[in-house]
Amino acid sequence: MTTDTTLASRAPERGVRPRSPATCAILGVITGGLYCFYWFFVTARELNEEGAPVPSGWWMLVPLVNAWWVWRWCQGVGAYTRGYLGAGTALTYLLVVPLVQGLAGFNTRLDGSTTFALCAVVGALSLNCISLPILQSTINRFQRLRLTETFD
Repeated sequence: MTTDTTLASRAPERGVRPRSPATCAILGVITGGLYCFYWFFVTARELNEEGAPVPSGWWMLVPLVNAWWVWRWCQGVGAYTRGYLGAGTALTYLLVVPLVQGLAGFNTRLDGSTTFALCAVVGALSLNCISLPILQSTINRFQRLRLTETFD
C-alpha cells in the first residue's frame, strides 16, 4: 500500500519561507531600506536551519566585514538551492544593479543635472525594488520545486 507522496503532504513546509516579491519591494521602500536588513537576517536564519553555512546576520552590520558576510550569504543561497540560484548570480543581483544605478548617478552629478543624494536614493531603491524581489522570487520558485519533489 505504498503510493507516491510529495514532501509537501508528508511534512510541514520547511526551508526559506516564501514571501511575496511585491511585498518585499513595498516594505523596502516604506521602511527606507530597513526591511532589507530584516530580510537578510531572517533569510540567513532560515538558510542556517536548512544547513546552509551562513554566518550570523549580525556580521552584516560590521563595516568591511559586511562584504564578506554578503558573499557568505550568497554562497548559502547557492548551497540551499543546490545551484538553482548560484552564489555569483545572487551577488550580481545584490551588487551590480545598485552599483550601476549609483555610477549612473555619479555621472549625472558630474554633469550637474542631478544631485548625488538623489542618485544614492535611486541606488538604494533599486536594491529594494529590483534586487530583493528578484532574489525572493527565485528562492520561492526553488522552494516550490523542492516541495513538489516526489519520494518513494
